Amino acid sequence: MSSPQPPDRYRNNKPQRSLNTSNQIPGTMLPSGSMVNKRLRSQLPTDVGSDSVANAPGDLAARPAELCQQLDDLGLSVFSRVIIEVKDVVSSVKKNQDHEAKTEEICDLCDQVAIRVIETFKEGKAMSMIKNTVETMTRNLQSTVTEYQRKCAEARCHPDLEEGIRTNFLESVTHLLEQSVELMSHNGTEERDGMKETILSMSRDTGDTLEVVKRIHAGTINIQQTMSSSRDESMSSKADEAVLNAIQSRVDSARYNFVSQTSSSFCLLETRVALLKDIEKWANEPSSRPIFWLCGMAGTGKTTIARTVAKRLDESNYLGASFFFSRDENDRRTTNLVFPSIAHQLARRIPSIRKHIIEAATSDVCTAMMQTQLNKLIVEPLQRAKPQSSPLVIVMDALDECAEEDQITEMLVLLAPAIRVIQETINIRLFVTSRPEVHISSEFKEPGMEVVSSVSVLHDIEKSLVRADINRYIEHHLQRIAKLMLPRTNDWPASEEKEALVDMADGLFIFASVTIGYVGDKKHRQPIQRLRKILSSPDSNQTSVSLKHLDTLYRQIFMASLPNNDEDEDAEETFQRIRELLGTVVLVLYPLSSSSLERLIEWEKDTVEPILSPFHSVLSIPPDPAPVRVFHKSFPDFLTDKKRSGDLYIDPTEHHARIALLCLTHMNSVLQRDMCGVGSRLVSEINDTETILATK
Repeated sequence: MSSPQPPDRYRNNKPQRSLNTSNQIPGTMLPSGSMVNKRLRSQLPTDVGSDSVANAPGDLAARPAELCQQLDDLGLSVFSRVIIEVKDVVSSVKKNQDHEAKTEEICDLCDQVAIRVIETFKEGKAMSMIKNTVETMTRNLQSTVTEYQRKCAEARCHPDLEEGIRTNFLESVTHLLEQSVELMSHNGTEERDGMKETILSMSRDTGDTLEVVKRIHAGTINIQQTMSSSRDESMSSKADEAVLNAIQSRVDSARYNFVSQTSSSFCLLETRVALLKDIEKWANEPSSRPIFWLCGMAGTGKTTIARTVAKRLDESNYLGASFFFSRDENDRRTTNLVFPSIAHQLARRIPSIRKHIIEAATSDVCTAMMQTQLNKLIVEPLQRAKPQSSPLVIVMDALDECAEEDQITEMLVLLAPAIRVIQETINIRLFVTSRPEVHISSEFKEPGMEVVSSVSVLHDIEKSLVRADINRYIEHHLQRIAKLMLPRTNDWPASEEKEALVDMADGLFIFASVTIGYVGDKKHRQPIQRLRKILSSPDSNQTSVSLKHLDTLYRQIFMASLPNNDEDEDAEETFQRIRELLGTVVLVLYPLSSSSLERLIEWEKDTVEPILSPFHSVLSIPPDPAPVRVFHKSFPDFLTDKKRSGDLYIDPTEHHARIALLCLTHMNSVLQRDMCGVGSRLVSEINDTETILATK
């Protein structure tokens, strides 16, 4: 896939001017002195002012041509063309539901940036800083677009990479434009220090941002290597390709960069800095122990950290494979397909072992016992690989999400000696995360595991560091909510409100995440009222030492789904229906869609989604036929713990029995003889021997 270039009318209408002329405003031939400021103000149409900035989200859709003309009139033609090019390229991105929304957001941000630039030139203040700002914006946006187009061209032979390239391109552009809007908002002399600090911050971030841009899709740094390997060491036949696809097709969602992941699945910039550096040092230090276990209580952010680690390793060409366990999916709740999945990813990564994995996969090894899978698919092929000193890291997340404790115990017992054997050829590393469950903790205390593993306890990290990270997370997302829902409000949220939220989180990222989802719910669009409700909860002024604030938040979300009228005769019935539905959602073995839930619990059509709608901050509720899923296990933990949930308690034993009865009732009502309608008969009903033989 190759993204189209911007239309000719946008490309070469005016001569390109240098962005590096020290005494010129970027994209112009104009000096930046005070006389120019007056001339710029006189050129700016009077209809562009602070009101237009405030109303930007609703008004700009019909004004892109006007904005570009105003930028051209100000001599900012280079910047104008880059903005147009960004909008053209993002509009050409192949659409899916997520991309559609992101494209609209980016186009809106482009227009906001344009208006803020015009507004700033009208004010005519801090022009030297404005020059640096516009130059930085222009350079970074142009680099992003150019790198995206190059990666798309390189990925033509690798369509499986294209989705990730598109998604990460949109995320990178959004990040740059949001920074630009923030920079241009500091347009007053009294805010010069704040603006200078923000520019310096953006300059520091530019290296990181451009590094992300240069590797727009995790793993695309290997495209040239992969294409070369495909030519030099191509598979012997299409059958070989089919074998590898058959291994991986059943567990695609176990990869860290599966298509459903978004930017919110990774650590926010400038958070978890010390921990991520420690993990990076572990991966690169030859003398470090080969296994790194990151353990932490529910809600401390283990999976987000694991995805970020995998992403960074992939960008450095150090990631061998990743597998993320999940109770929500059958293939990810067991260890049955862990080693086949890892083997497939290793075969893609290391061409020299591909044929050995293919040879093993053609037998019944993928359905064999775990030790056979590990030896045949991973250990033996890696022993035959070309020796390498650079690290090859395998990431496994959420071992506690495996439904069978014995399976995880067996896997850990097998991995420790296997890694020692592989290290004779390959510098292999294993990064794993889990809750500190007894069966996992006890295994890491075994002598054979202790000597090869390092342990980091996430909830024991210095509280001041975690607090600072949660503060950044809350501040970043509340600012985004304010821009989207409160464009005319400049003083929300107050600093004391943000501080109170950080206090309530008490080190739990899941509290911050659920709070943001609840406050920023796009269906209700009441961020001020919802934030006030959280802060006014009974425990909000107390020091939390456990999960009580999270429990209070979950209770508020539940109670918000009930009718407001206390005298409603149906209130109790509604309450029980919600408990019944939530009990089914959180306890059913395999997640079900809204329509499937309706059929199972025998409700009328289109009744489930309205009841679940208030739970968007804790449940993923996609359109049919996609299943309803729980965002984080802490929510079912709350509902099924009587001490924590009180009258909201869902008894697992009682509800499992009820679900079983519902399943049997449903089967009794829909199962019938000859389900497919092919007219088949039982053998006992056929008297003719020849007919019986023919049917066999």
